[in-house]
Amino acid sequence: MTPARLLLLLLLPAAACGSPPAASDPLDWKAKVREVRLDWDRVRLEEWLARNRSRDLRLPLQAGGGSFRRGIGPSTEYDRFPLDEAFDLFVVWNDRSRKGLRSAEVVGLPDLSSRIPAEFLEVAAKLNRCPSGLNVWDFNSVQVLRAVNALHGLGDRARPALKAYHGLCRSASWEERIRYGLEEFRILPVIQLLYVREGGMPPFALGGSPLVPPQKDAWPLFPMILEKDNPFIVVTGYFSTGPGSNAMEHLEAGDVVRPAPLAPSVDPVQAVEELTFSPRWEALINATDDHHPKQTREGAQSLLWLVRREALHAIDHLYTPPPPEDPADCCKDPSEVAWRRIVDEVRALGIRWDASRQDFVRSR
Repeated sequence: MTPARLLLLLLLPAAACGSPPAASDPLDWKAKVREVRLDWDRVRLEEWLARNRSRDLRLPLQAGGGSFRRGIGPSTEYDRFPLDEAFDLFVVWNDRSRKGLRSAEVVGLPDLSSRIPAEFLEVAAKLNRCPSGLNVWDFNSVQVLRAVNALHGLGDRARPALKAYHGLCRSASWEERIRYGLEEFRILPVIQLLYVREGGMPPFALGGSPLVPPQKDAWPLFPMILEKDNPFIVVTGYFSTGPGSNAMEHLEAGDVVRPAPLAPSVDPVQAVEELTFSPRWEALINATDDHHPKQTREGAQSLLWLVRREALHAIDHLYTPPPPEDPADCCKDPSEVAWRRIVDEVRALGIRWDASRQDFVRSR
Protein backbone atom coordinates (compact mmCIF):
# COMPACT_ATOMS: atom_id res chain seq x y z
CA MET A 1 0.00 0.00 0.00
CA THR A 2 1.41 3.38 -1.01
CA PRO A 3 1.96 6.18 1.55
CA ALA A 4 -0.65 8.28 -0.26
CA ARG A 5 -3.22 5.49 0.05
CA LEU A 6 -2.38 5.00 3.73
CA LEU A 7 -2.77 8.72 4.37
CA LEU A 8 -6.12 8.73 2.62
CA LEU A 9 -7.33 5.85 4.78
CA LEU A 10 -6.08 7.61 7.89
CA LEU A 11 -7.96 10.82 7.16
CA LEU A 12 -11.20 9.42 5.81
CA PRO A 13 -13.96 9.82 8.39
CA ALA A 14 -16.22 6.87 9.14
CA ALA A 15 -19.65 6.83 7.54
CA ALA A 16 -21.95 9.29 9.23
CA CYS A 17 -24.85 8.00 11.27
CA GLY A 18 -28.16 9.75 11.60
CA SER A 19 -30.27 10.20 14.70
CA PRO A 20 -31.21 6.85 16.21
CA PRO A 21 -34.79 5.70 15.89
CA ALA A 22 -36.60 4.53 19.00
CA ALA A 23 -35.76 0.98 18.03
CA SER A 24 -34.08 -1.36 20.45
CA ASP A 25 -36.10 -4.51 19.87
CA PRO A 26 -36.70 -6.51 16.71
CA LEU A 27 -40.36 -5.51 16.34
CA ASP A 28 -39.47 -1.81 16.17
CA TRP A 29 -36.73 -2.48 13.65
CA LYS A 30 -38.91 -4.77 11.57
CA ALA A 31 -41.49 -2.01 11.30
CA LYS A 32 -38.82 0.47 10.25
CA VAL A 33 -37.25 -1.91 7.72
CA ARG A 34 -40.58 -2.16 5.88
CA GLU A 35 -39.51 1.14 4.29
CA VAL A 36 -36.76 -0.73 2.39
CA ARG A 37 -37.82 -1.45 -1.18
CA LEU A 38 -36.65 -4.48 -3.09
CA ASP A 39 -35.87 -2.36 -6.16
CA TRP A 40 -33.25 -0.32 -4.26
CA ASP A 41 -29.60 -0.51 -5.21
CA ARG A 42 -26.76 -0.40 -2.71
CA VAL A 43 -26.51 3.41 -2.84
CA ARG A 44 -30.19 3.86 -1.89
CA LEU A 45 -29.90 1.28 0.86
CA GLU A 46 -26.83 2.92 2.39
CA GLU A 47 -28.55 6.32 2.31
CA TRP A 48 -31.46 4.83 4.27
CA LEU A 49 -29.05 3.22 6.77
CA ALA A 50 -27.17 6.47 7.32
CA ARG A 51 -30.44 8.16 8.27
CA ASN A 52 -31.85 5.42 10.46
CA ARG A 53 -29.28 3.30 12.22
CA SER A 54 -28.17 4.14 15.75
CA ARG A 55 -25.71 7.02 16.02
CA ASP A 56 -24.19 5.40 19.12
CA LEU A 57 -22.65 2.60 17.06
CA ARG A 58 -18.87 2.58 16.68
CA LEU A 59 -19.03 0.33 13.65
CA PRO A 60 -18.64 0.81 9.91
CA LEU A 61 -21.80 0.92 7.84
CA GLN A 62 -21.16 -2.62 6.65
CA ALA A 63 -20.16 -5.40 9.06
CA GLY A 64 -19.90 -8.26 6.62
CA GLY A 65 -20.66 -9.29 3.10
CA GLY A 66 -19.74 -11.59 0.27
CA SER A 67 -21.24 -14.57 -1.46
CA PHE A 68 -21.92 -18.23 -0.84
CA ARG A 69 -22.97 -21.12 -3.00
CA ARG A 70 -25.05 -24.18 -2.22
CA GLY A 71 -23.92 -27.14 -4.26
CA ILE A 72 -23.65 -26.36 -7.95
CA GLY A 73 -26.28 -23.61 -7.89
CA PRO A 74 -25.61 -19.91 -8.53
CA SER A 75 -23.82 -17.85 -5.90
CA THR A 76 -25.83 -15.76 -3.45
CA GLU A 77 -24.62 -12.22 -2.73
CA TYR A 78 -25.29 -10.83 0.74
CA ASP A 79 -24.40 -7.94 3.09
CA ARG A 80 -24.90 -7.38 6.82
CA PHE A 81 -25.38 -3.82 8.14
CA PRO A 82 -25.43 -3.00 11.90
CA LEU A 83 -28.56 -1.19 13.08
CA ASP A 84 -27.83 -0.91 16.81
CA GLU A 85 -25.88 -2.82 19.48
CA ALA A 86 -27.90 -5.99 19.01
CA PHE A 87 -29.52 -6.03 15.58
CA ASP A 88 -28.38 -6.02 11.95
CA LEU A 89 -30.04 -5.65 8.59
CA PHE A 90 -29.21 -8.78 6.60
CA VAL A 91 -29.84 -8.43 2.88
CA VAL A 92 -29.62 -10.83 -0.04
CA TRP A 93 -29.11 -9.28 -3.46
CA ASN A 94 -30.48 -10.40 -6.78
CA ASP A 95 -27.00 -10.61 -8.28
CA ARG A 96 -23.45 -9.26 -8.04
CA SER A 97 -24.45 -5.84 -9.33
CA ARG A 98 -26.29 -5.18 -6.04
CA LYS A 99 -28.95 -3.22 -7.90
CA GLY A 100 -31.94 -5.07 -6.49
CA LEU A 101 -32.80 -6.98 -3.33
CA ARG A 102 -34.13 -10.47 -2.97
CA SER A 103 -34.77 -10.01 0.76
CA ALA A 104 -34.06 -7.64 3.68
CA GLU A 105 -34.59 -8.77 7.26
CA VAL A 106 -33.67 -7.85 10.82
CA VAL A 107 -31.40 -10.35 12.57
CA GLY A 108 -29.65 -10.35 15.95
CA LEU A 109 -28.35 -12.54 18.75
CA PRO A 110 -31.74 -12.40 20.52
CA ASP A 111 -32.90 -14.71 17.69
CA LEU A 112 -30.60 -17.33 19.23
CA SER A 113 -31.60 -16.70 22.85
CA SER A 114 -32.61 -20.33 23.37
CA ARG A 115 -28.98 -21.35 22.84
CA ILE A 116 -27.30 -18.99 25.28
CA PRO A 117 -28.11 -18.31 28.97
CA ALA A 118 -30.30 -15.22 29.36
CA GLU A 119 -27.85 -13.69 31.87
CA PHE A 120 -25.13 -13.65 29.17
CA LEU A 121 -27.14 -12.49 26.18
CA GLU A 122 -26.30 -8.78 26.53
CA VAL A 123 -22.60 -9.49 27.00
CA ALA A 124 -22.64 -11.89 24.06
CA ALA A 125 -24.07 -9.10 21.89
CA LYS A 126 -21.15 -6.86 22.92
CA LEU A 127 -18.67 -9.63 22.12
CA ASN A 128 -20.29 -10.05 18.74
CA ARG A 129 -19.60 -6.36 18.04
CA CYS A 130 -15.87 -6.69 18.80
CA PRO A 131 -13.48 -6.47 15.83
CA SER A 132 -12.77 -9.77 14.17
CA GLY A 133 -9.25 -8.79 13.18
CA LEU A 134 -9.86 -9.69 9.55
CA ASN A 135 -9.54 -6.06 8.46
CA VAL A 136 -6.64 -4.08 9.87
CA TRP A 137 -8.42 -0.77 9.30
CA ASP A 138 -11.60 -1.66 11.19
CA PHE A 139 -10.24 -2.25 14.70
CA ASN A 140 -12.71 -0.62 17.06
CA SER A 141 -11.36 0.16 20.52
CA VAL A 142 -14.68 1.45 21.90
CA GLN A 143 -16.41 -1.86 21.21
CA VAL A 144 -13.52 -3.69 22.87
CA LEU A 145 -13.71 -1.38 25.90
CA ARG A 146 -17.44 -1.99 26.20
CA ALA A 147 -17.06 -5.76 26.02
CA VAL A 148 -14.16 -5.91 28.47
CA ASN A 149 -15.96 -3.72 30.99
CA ALA A 150 -19.25 -5.60 30.66
CA LEU A 151 -17.44 -8.85 31.36
CA HIS A 152 -15.49 -7.25 34.20
CA GLY A 153 -18.81 -6.46 35.85
CA LEU A 154 -19.61 -10.17 35.87
CA GLY A 155 -16.55 -11.02 37.96
CA ASP A 156 -16.18 -14.79 38.21
CA ARG A 157 -19.09 -15.19 35.78
CA ALA A 158 -17.01 -13.65 32.99
CA ARG A 159 -15.44 -16.99 32.12
CA PRO A 160 -18.74 -18.86 31.63
CA ALA A 161 -20.03 -15.86 29.65
CA LEU A 162 -17.07 -16.13 27.28
CA LYS A 163 -17.63 -19.88 27.04
CA ALA A 164 -21.29 -19.32 26.24
CA TYR A 165 -20.49 -17.02 23.29
CA HIS A 166 -17.66 -19.30 22.18
CA GLY A 167 -19.96 -22.33 22.33
CA LEU A 168 -22.59 -20.51 20.28
CA CYS A 169 -20.01 -19.73 17.59
CA ARG A 170 -18.78 -23.32 17.53
CA SER A 171 -22.24 -24.88 17.35
CA ALA A 172 -23.56 -22.49 14.70
CA SER A 173 -24.04 -23.64 11.13
CA TRP A 174 -22.12 -21.84 8.42
CA GLU A 175 -25.33 -20.09 7.39
CA GLU A 176 -25.79 -18.80 10.96
CA ARG A 177 -22.20 -17.61 11.15
CA ILE A 178 -22.75 -15.58 7.98
CA ARG A 179 -26.17 -14.34 9.06
CA TYR A 180 -25.22 -13.25 12.58
CA GLY A 181 -21.52 -12.46 12.16
CA LEU A 182 -20.50 -15.10 14.69
CA GLU A 183 -16.74 -15.57 15.08
CA GLU A 184 -15.02 -17.15 18.05
CA PHE A 185 -11.77 -15.21 17.51
CA ARG A 186 -13.53 -11.99 18.51
CA ILE A 187 -12.86 -13.02 22.10
CA LEU A 188 -9.05 -12.97 21.82
CA PRO A 189 -8.44 -9.21 22.32
CA VAL A 190 -11.04 -9.23 25.09
CA ILE A 191 -9.35 -12.09 26.95
CA GLN A 192 -6.00 -10.36 26.51
CA LEU A 193 -7.23 -7.19 28.22
CA LEU A 194 -9.65 -8.68 30.75
CA TYR A 195 -7.42 -11.28 32.36
CA VAL A 196 -4.13 -11.19 34.23
CA ARG A 197 -1.64 -14.07 34.30
CA GLU A 198 1.58 -14.36 36.23
CA GLY A 199 4.34 -13.74 33.68
CA GLY A 200 1.92 -12.00 31.29
CA MET A 201 -0.64 -13.20 28.77
CA PRO A 202 0.78 -15.07 25.77
CA PRO A 203 0.50 -13.57 22.27
CA PHE A 204 -2.44 -14.54 20.09
CA ALA A 205 -2.07 -17.23 17.50
CA LEU A 206 -1.34 -14.89 14.60
CA GLY A 207 -1.38 -15.13 10.88
CA GLY A 208 -0.47 -12.93 7.95
CA SER A 209 2.03 -10.64 9.69
CA PRO A 210 5.84 -10.46 9.88
CA LEU A 211 5.78 -8.70 13.27
CA VAL A 212 7.95 -10.18 16.00
CA PRO A 213 6.66 -10.00 19.60
CA PRO A 214 8.86 -7.58 21.58
CA GLN A 215 10.15 -8.41 25.05
CA LYS A 216 7.40 -9.12 27.59
CA ASP A 217 8.31 -6.15 29.78
CA ALA A 218 7.65 -3.80 26.83
CA TRP A 219 4.56 -5.50 25.36
CA PRO A 220 3.05 -7.86 27.96
CA LEU A 221 -0.27 -8.00 26.06
CA PHE A 222 1.08 -8.36 22.49
CA PRO A 223 -0.39 -7.79 19.96
CA MET A 224 -2.56 -5.54 22.14
CA ILE A 225 -1.27 -2.67 24.21
CA LEU A 226 -2.91 -0.36 26.73
CA GLU A 227 -1.84 3.28 26.78
CA LYS A 228 -3.56 5.03 29.71
CA ASP A 229 -6.24 2.32 29.33
CA ASN A 230 -6.74 3.05 25.62
CA PRO A 231 -6.42 -0.27 23.74
CA PHE A 232 -4.53 -0.53 20.46
CA ILE A 233 -3.63 -3.52 18.31
CA VAL A 234 -0.60 -3.68 16.05
CA VAL A 235 -1.36 -6.97 14.33
CA THR A 236 -4.61 -8.34 13.04
CA GLY A 237 -5.40 -11.61 11.39
CA TYR A 238 -5.79 -13.93 14.36
CA PHE A 239 -6.76 -16.90 12.26
CA SER A 240 -7.02 -20.58 13.08
CA THR A 241 -3.55 -22.07 13.39
CA GLY A 242 -4.66 -25.50 12.28
CA PRO A 243 -7.27 -28.21 12.83
CA GLY A 244 -8.71 -28.06 16.32
CA SER A 245 -7.63 -24.47 17.00
CA ASN A 246 -9.77 -23.13 19.83
CA ALA A 247 -9.92 -19.49 20.95
CA MET A 248 -10.94 -20.44 24.51
CA GLU A 249 -7.66 -22.33 24.91
CA HIS A 250 -5.99 -18.92 25.19
CA LEU A 251 -7.59 -18.65 28.65
CA GLU A 252 -6.12 -20.82 31.42
CA ALA A 253 -7.52 -21.89 34.79
CA GLY A 254 -5.20 -19.61 36.78
CA ASP A 255 -6.02 -16.42 34.88
CA VAL A 256 -7.87 -13.85 37.00
CA VAL A 257 -10.01 -10.87 36.01
CA ARG A 258 -8.14 -7.56 36.03
CA PRO A 259 -8.59 -5.56 39.28
CA ALA A 260 -10.52 -2.65 37.74
CA PRO A 261 -12.51 -1.90 34.58
CA LEU A 262 -10.76 -0.06 31.78
CA ALA A 263 -11.13 3.72 32.06
CA PRO A 264 -9.05 5.74 29.56
CA SER A 265 -7.51 8.74 31.33
CA VAL A 266 -6.56 10.59 28.11
CA ASP A 267 -8.20 10.79 24.69
CA PRO A 268 -7.12 8.22 22.07
CA VAL A 269 -5.11 10.72 20.02
CA GLN A 270 -3.09 11.81 23.05
CA ALA A 271 -2.67 8.15 23.96
CA VAL A 272 -1.29 7.25 20.54
CA GLU A 273 1.08 10.22 20.74
CA GLU A 274 2.44 8.97 24.06
CA LEU A 275 2.66 5.39 22.76
CA THR A 276 4.51 6.18 19.53
CA PHE A 277 7.07 8.40 21.28
CA SER A 278 7.77 5.80 23.97
CA PRO A 279 10.50 3.16 24.45
CA ARG A 280 7.73 0.55 24.01
CA TRP A 281 7.21 1.69 20.44
CA GLU A 282 10.93 1.52 19.75
CA ALA A 283 10.94 -2.02 21.15
CA LEU A 284 8.19 -2.98 18.70
CA ILE A 285 9.91 -1.43 15.69
CA ASN A 286 13.28 -2.99 16.53
CA ALA A 287 12.09 -6.45 17.55
CA THR A 288 13.72 -9.22 15.53
CA ASP A 289 14.41 -12.94 15.63
CA ASP A 290 16.16 -15.58 13.52
CA HIS A 291 13.40 -15.48 10.89
CA HIS A 292 12.42 -11.81 10.76
CA PRO A 293 14.52 -8.63 10.57
CA LYS A 294 13.41 -5.48 12.38
CA GLN A 295 10.85 -3.29 10.66
CA THR A 296 11.81 -1.42 7.52
CA ARG A 297 11.13 2.31 7.36
CA GLU A 298 8.01 1.59 5.32
CA GLY A 299 6.87 -1.06 7.79
CA ALA A 300 7.37 1.28 10.73
CA GLN A 301 5.34 3.98 8.95
CA SER A 302 2.53 1.51 8.27
CA LEU A 303 2.36 0.62 11.96
CA LEU A 304 2.33 4.30 12.90
CA TRP A 305 -0.55 5.05 10.53
CA LEU A 306 -2.36 1.96 11.77
CA VAL A 307 -2.54 3.04 15.43
CA ARG A 308 -3.32 6.63 14.46
CA ARG A 309 -6.24 5.38 12.42
CA GLU A 310 -7.42 3.36 15.43
CA ALA A 311 -7.27 6.48 17.61
CA LEU A 312 -9.36 8.50 15.14
CA HIS A 313 -11.86 5.69 14.71
CA ALA A 314 -12.53 5.74 18.48
CA ILE A 315 -13.63 9.40 18.33
CA ASP A 316 -15.12 9.60 14.84
CA HIS A 317 -18.49 10.56 16.32
CA LEU A 318 -16.88 13.65 17.86
CA TYR A 319 -14.24 14.74 15.38
CA THR A 320 -13.73 14.65 11.61
CA PRO A 321 -10.15 15.25 10.40
CA PRO A 322 -9.62 18.04 7.88
CA PRO A 323 -8.96 17.04 4.26
CA PRO A 324 -5.30 16.55 3.28
CA GLU A 325 -3.49 19.63 1.99
CA ASP A 326 0.01 20.36 0.75
CA PRO A 327 2.28 21.76 3.49
CA ALA A 328 3.76 25.23 3.11
CA ASP A 329 7.21 23.66 3.41
CA CYS A 330 7.72 21.24 0.53
CA CYS A 331 10.36 19.38 2.54
CA LYS A 332 7.85 18.30 5.20
CA ASP A 333 5.96 15.03 5.10
CA PRO A 334 2.31 16.00 4.35
CA SER A 335 1.00 13.16 6.51
CA GLU A 336 2.94 14.46 9.52
CA VAL A 337 1.79 18.03 8.92
CA ALA A 338 -1.81 16.80 8.79
CA TRP A 339 -1.36 14.70 11.93
CA ARG A 340 0.09 17.57 13.96
CA ARG A 341 -2.98 19.65 13.07
CA ILE A 342 -5.23 16.76 14.15
CA VAL A 343 -3.42 16.50 17.50
CA ASP A 344 -3.96 20.20 18.18
CA GLU A 345 -7.62 20.18 17.14
CA VAL A 346 -8.48 17.11 19.19
CA ARG A 347 -6.72 18.54 22.24
CA ALA A 348 -8.87 21.67 21.96
CA LEU A 349 -12.06 19.57 22.18
CA GLY A 350 -11.29 18.21 25.64
CA ILE A 351 -12.36 14.67 24.77
CA ARG A 352 -12.67 12.34 27.74
CA TRP A 353 -13.98 8.87 28.58
CA ASP A 354 -17.46 8.78 30.14
CA ALA A 355 -17.82 5.58 32.18
CA SER A 356 -21.61 5.89 32.40
CA ARG A 357 -21.95 6.01 28.61
CA GLN A 358 -18.99 3.72 27.95
CA ASP A 359 -17.92 6.14 25.26
CA PHE A 360 -15.80 9.21 24.59
CA VAL A 361 -17.49 12.60 24.98
CA ARG A 362 -16.48 16.22 24.44
CA SER A 363 -15.89 18.56 27.36
CA ARG A 364 -15.72 21.67 25.19
